[in-house]
Amino acid sequence: IRNEKARRYLCNMRKKPPIPFTKKFPSADPLALRLLERLLAFDPKYRPTAEE
Repeated sequence: IRNEKARRYLCNMRKKPPIPFTKKFPSADPLALRLLERLLAFDPKYRPTAEE
């Protein structure tokens, strides 16, 4: 993150463990949950490309 103010804000945020999508959406298709997980990744290198 290039913006110093944004970086500081994120570093100061309270850390908490993520709630697995399988618990939030128990009847959802596992492939759909995996896609959702990838689309919502904070780091762009873990998000799917348009080509994918």
